[in-house]
Amino acid sequence: MYKGFNLAFNTSSTFKELLNKYHDYGKEIYNNKKNEVIKNLDSYLGPDGSLDCSALQEDWFPTINSNIFISHSHDDEELAVSLAGWLYKKFKLTSFIDSYVWGYCNDLLKDIDEEYCKHSNGQSYDYDKRNYSTSHVHMMLSTALTKMIDKTECILFLNTDKSTLKAKDIISTQTRSPWIYSEIMSTKMLRKNTPKRFTLKKSTNGIQFIENAQKTFKPTYDIDLKHLVKLSESNLNNLHKCYETSYPNNPTDALDKLYQITHIH
Repeated sequence: MYKGFNLAFNTSSTFKELLNKYHDYGKEIYNNKKNEVIKNLDSYLGPDGSLDCSALQEDWFPTINSNIFISHSHDDEELAVSLAGWLYKKFKLTSFIDSYVWGYCNDLLKDIDEEYCKHSNGQSYDYDKRNYSTSHVHMMLSTALTKMIDKTECILFLNTDKSTLKAKDIISTQTRSPWIYSEIMSTKMLRKNTPKRFTLKKSTNGIQFIENAQKTFKPTYDIDLKHLVKLSESNLNNLHKCYETSYPNNPTDALDKLYQITHIH
């Protein structure tokens, strides 16, 4: 990961109207990525009944080649899909939407529960077995998301009233999503990976450049967003206008322009 952006959307956003025009493009990308997943547990079973979790993780939670990682609330999925459509249609930038894998998580848990976690009567689930299998699936998901954040050049965190708490008495920013919390923490701890194109420029010419909780269970996590560059709808509008009549020569040219607009060197 090179840079992370804290993309704030207003409740009454004008830029969302522009993004809505690209929703169908994003949906097509989203569906194509989902179709790449293998959903048959039999192929991961060993002769002794063991489950090859390494192979299963690679297929169910694949690391897809993408320029941008979009972190968002489950309730903002349509907004994330539209943003991904805009980024690809305008700039040929590919996005990884973290909800690509959220759906896989629930499907995988159900399959494992049916295969491994039922009582002998076959009618109900064993609580301890379900806790054990769920911990493994969530660990695989968390690992896959962290690997994906590390692999992409940028992360865009969609900061909306659905992803963060806006109570006036809260000094720090909080979220109820354990996945958002995990992803933001990953952006603080992962190494900074400067794109090779910047290194080459400098050396040659000196240019520098799952969240359905019960009503009685409302956990909160403090998330530190200070390390993420503030990104506004106005910044994205400026980027949109730069390529209103033509595509960038390379998709990463649009990222370089974004770094310039947000004064990143």
